Amino acid sequence: MLYIDFARNREDFILDEEEKFPNFVKSFLYFFRKLTGQVIEYELDGKSVVLISNLKKRTIRKLNKIFKIDVTKNVCVCDYLLEKPEIQNLLKERNLRLMDGKWLFKYLICDISNFICKKLNLTPENQEISLLINEPNQLMFDTIKNLSENFKNINILTTKVKKFEKLETKLYEEKGAIINISNNFKKSCLKSKIIFNVDFDEKIFNKVMFSPTSVVINLENRMKVKQSNFLGKTIDFYSVNLPLKYKKIYGRLNKFNSSKLYESFIYKKTLAQNIWNEIKKDKVEVTILEENNKMVKFTN
Repeated sequence: MLYIDFARNREDFILDEEEKFPNFVKSFLYFFRKLTGQVIEYELDGKSVVLISNLKKRTIRKLNKIFKIDVTKNVCVCDYLLEKPEIQNLLKERNLRLMDGKWLFKYLICDISNFICKKLNLTPENQEISLLINEPNQLMFDTIKNLSENFKNINILTTKVKKFEKLETKLYEEKGAIINISNNFKKSCLKSKIIFNVDFDEKIFNKVMFSPTSVVINLENRMKVKQSNFLGKTIDFYSVNLPLKYKKIYGRLNKFNSSKLYESFIYKKTLAQNIWNEIKKDKVEVTILEENNKMVKFTN
């Protein structure tokens, strides 16, 4: 994993071991590095960090050279640089995987469901949850199993009903849980307060009829509910608390989104249960849900 940070001022461009230097030396280092477009590489608690101060062609060339040498295909970028086309184009050219929080988002479906119930003073056992999904993977199957343990009804709205038939039978035989699998876009979600759009694109998403006061969580892309009577909430991102063991890293990489940082810390290919165990061990919780970069406020 490679972290790309941006130096806005002198303090950002001075490394921890250079803090002991006199102020005039630190000022010289800052202006020299900024003037020459230096790209600084350093280790932070065993994590590789690249620090830049501008987006000039020379800096981008140096950054590209680092990508060629570094064997990693995974990068985490500070919020300021994420918006810059120079960085976006470079990441695309190098075919790098960007830690954007979406991977972690899917592992937090159960946590987000409970978070919303708590905010709206709802009892999970009495609630119906819907998932809009066409291409299920093992993570989604495991998530549906977990949801079925705490929520009254689970609806799956899909155009590919047959993909869920084995799961439907297995849940009923093993746990007596009933999930409703449907391709009825007009009625399936009307009784659901909480709805997760797992992978519907905008064209299919706009065919769904929602309860006017439901909470719709888009796990992939931002989508607006165009239904004329919709007064509910649409969620497209979230924030989590960071464990104390990462305090030093976050203290230095404080221009990074906390959710994206935490995703970069635990990202790996493993069983879903292993990721959930790590999240639980770290005592990580959802603290905020967002829509268009603004905190969503819930009222009963």
